[in-house]
Amino acid sequence: MLSNIPNILTVLRLLSVYPLIIFILEEQFFLALGIFFLAGISDFLDGFLARKFSWQSRFGQIADPVADKTLVVATIISLGSIDLIENWFMFMVLGRDLFIIVGVVLANYLISDYQVAPNYLGKLNTTILLLLVGIILIDAVGFLVTDIAIYWISILFIFTNTLSLIVYFIDPGIKILRNIK
Repeated sequence: MLSNIPNILTVLRLLSVYPLIIFILEEQFFLALGIFFLAGISDFLDGFLARKFSWQSRFGQIADPVADKTLVVATIISLGSIDLIENWFMFMVLGRDLFIIVGVVLANYLISDYQVAPNYLGKLNTTILLLLVGIILIDAVGFLVTDIAIYWISILFIFTNTLSLIVYFIDPGIKILRNIK
């Protein structure tokens, strides 16, 4: 029973997306920030518990990244729809994910049983994005956040976003080229 805790946390994180969207769209930023913060804690906890106690499951391997991406994409689209983030930024985040999905599908088609593995740079990129979204929500609540902080974290995100996208294509690209011989 305890071994299901990470999966329960993942499902709760996925279920938190709808109220998060509603609170952002209704500009209830304090509530949105609370849900976003709790979702972040649940993401940390489910991974920690699964690794610490060997509670990994096939469901968790699939559902955890789906919950994470759903949370991030829904939050980014919601923030973009009320002009808290620029459209180019929203499209950059969504574009990277779309390119990765298309790349993985192509790699699976061209390389039998190709498995995409999360890498350090991708995890760092996601961490920086979540930090940036959290700071944007904190700013929207009315707490003092300097524009320079948002600017530099945005620059850091753009850098890691671009680099991680390149890295995601290098591995399958090399494997595809090796198979062409």
